[in-house]
Amino acid sequence: MAPNTDPPITTSIGDFCRLTGISRSKTYELLAAGEIESIKIGRRRLIVIDSYRKLIDHQRANGLITPGEFGPTAESVL
Repeated sequence: MAPNTDPPITTSIGDFCRLTGISRSKTYELLAAGEIESIKIGRRRLIVIDSYRKLIDHQRANGLITPGEFGPTAESVL
């Protein structure tokens, strides 16, 4: 069987925070506000990576992110 080389579609909250630099509490705020999506499997909550990309795209469209601004982007992180 060939190894799976597809990018992940979900990530744990801890990994999401490490990859994006967003704090755990801010991640939960984004979840509560519906700005990013998650799924729950058993007791584990996983962030849907595509929802983070959509959040960044939405902020770009509204002029909240400018090109060259410091910080990670969805493309470079996930």
